[in-house]
Amino acid sequence: MVALRNKKWGVSPHLKFLWERVKEGDPLFFYATRPVSGLIGMARARSKMEEKSLLWPDEVHENRIKYPFRIEFEIVSIINEADWRAKRLPIRYPNLIRHGINVVRYKRIVDELAGMLRDFMESA
Repeated sequence: MVALRNKKWGVSPHLKFLWERVKEGDPLFFYATRPVSGLIGMARARSKMEEKSLLWPDEVHENRIKYPFRIEFEIVSIINEADWRAKRLPIRYPNLIRHGINVVRYKRIVDELAGMLRDFMESA
């Protein structure tokens, strides 16, 4: 919820190589792992930056920056949190989600995910 509230995602230094690939305007998909597993929304990347401020609860708890490589985003569509369990969209691509940031290599899959989410949002 911190990411959605702040419209910002963070990446640890060992995933910086993936963060570096993100460009302004790239589609971003929100995949929740708790309290549900599934696609819950979509955004567009706005900008990237390296920050030295505490943002996530585990950073605050440990008093150290764990995710300094951050992406600001603009939400395109999002399922209301109260509806996540009933309305989340399962991902049917094995191994698509492995880290806190993942690259979808095939435009066909990006288009399919965006279409599924768009169709869902229009029917909800």
